[in-house]
Amino acid sequence: MTSNYPRWPGDSTTPFVHDLAVGLVERGWDITVVAPHFPGAAGSEVMDGVRVHRFRYLLPESAQTLCYGGGALANLRSSRTAKFKLPALVAAQWASLVGRLGRRTDLVHAHWVLPQGFVASARISRVPRLLTAHGSDVMSLRGRLLDGFSRFAVRHADALTVGSSATLRAVASLGADADKVALIPFGVDLRRQPDDALVDRVRSSLVPDGGPLLVFLGRLVEEKGIFDAIEATAIVHSSMPSLRLAVVGAGQDEGRARDLARQLGVEHCTMFAGWAQPAEVPSWLAAADVVLAPSWREGQGIVILEAMAQARPVVATRTGGVLDAIQDGVTGRLTEPGRPNEVAGAIRDLVANPDHARAMGERASQVVRNRFDWCQTLDAFEDLYLRMIRNHQ
Repeated sequence: MTSNYPRWPGDSTTPFVHDLAVGLVERGWDITVVAPHFPGAAGSEVMDGVRVHRFRYLLPESAQTLCYGGGALANLRSSRTAKFKLPALVAAQWASLVGRLGRRTDLVHAHWVLPQGFVASARISRVPRLLTAHGSDVMSLRGRLLDGFSRFAVRHADALTVGSSATLRAVASLGADADKVALIPFGVDLRRQPDDALVDRVRSSLVPDGGPLLVFLGRLVEEKGIFDAIEATAIVHSSMPSLRLAVVGAGQDEGRARDLARQLGVEHCTMFAGWAQPAEVPSWLAAADVVLAPSWREGQGIVILEAMAQARPVVATRTGGVLDAIQDGVTGRLTEPGRPNEVAGAIRDLVANPDHARAMGERASQVVRNRFDWCQTLDAFEDLYLRMIRNHQ
C-alpha cells in the first residue's frame, strides 16, 4: 500500500517503492501494489512484473489531486481544500485493501504512516502488517490529532521499518515498540550506470566552455531547498559567471522558482529540465561538478545517496537521515537548513579545489558501496517478510 507510485512507465514518482516491488518479484514474490488513481493512469496493469491496482477516490477524476505531484504532504500544505479530500482517500483505500485481503495474502506492507499505516493497522484480518515510515510522515505531519492517528498505526503494526536513525527516533517518540522496529535504509542500485552519451550531451549543452555545473534533482517544493539552491547559485555566479545550474524535477513551486531565478538575475544560467526518467538519473548526477541537496528536512535522502554513488560531491544540510550518510568535509558538505549563504560558500570551496572535491566524491562512493547497496535493502526486506509470515502461521 502506498499513496504515491509510478503512474505509467518512466514516471519518476517514488521510484524506490516500485524498485522494492520489482526486486521482490524478481526473487519470486507475488506482489500487488494498491495506490490512489491519477487522471490518465491505468486502473489496473502489470508494470515490470508487479500487479498495480489504482483505486479511485473522487469523481470527477480531475478532482483526484491529493496525491502525486509534489506529494500528499506538500499538496495538503498548498491547498485549503485538499484536507477535505482525505476522508474519501482513506475510505477508498480501506475498501480497496479489504477487497485485496479477500484473496490469498500473506502480508500487507504499508508505506508511510499516514494514511496507509493507519488504514493497514485496523484489525480487518489476521494477515501480518508491516509499516515503513519514510520520514516526512513522522517528522512533518505532526499535531495532536495527527499524532493520535500515527500512534495508533505504529503501535498496532506487527513490525516497522525506518530508513534512518532520525526516523527511528521519530517513531520512538510516537510510542513504537523498539523490538518491532528495524532500520533498513533504501539503498542505491549500483547496477544502474550513467549513459556516457547523455552525460556528454548534458555538459556540452549546459557548460560548453567547461564551466562548473551544479545539479539540483528532486521535487520542486520549498522544503526541498530549491529556493536556497537558486539563491546560492546567484551568490556564486557574481564571481563565477561560467557557473550553471540544472534543475531536474517538477512540483507546485516550479513557478515560484522560475520567478526567483528571474528576480535574482540568474534566469540565463538556470535550466529547468523537468522530471528525468529513473534510468536517466545517474547520468544527470554524473554530469554535475557539485550536486545541491539543501533540504530543510529529510527522512533519508535517497537522491543524496545516488549522487554519492556517482562519486559526486554533495552540498546537503544537517537534518534527518542525511547525517547517517555524510560526514562533513569528508564525504560531502553540510550546511544549516535555510542558509543559502552557507550553500554558496560550500560551492565555492568545492569548485576552487577540484582535487579535494574529487577525493570527497570517491570517499562518498565507497560509503554507498559499503552501507547503502540496493542488494542489502532487498535482502533485509525479504528476510523480514519471511520472518513475519513464519511467525503468523
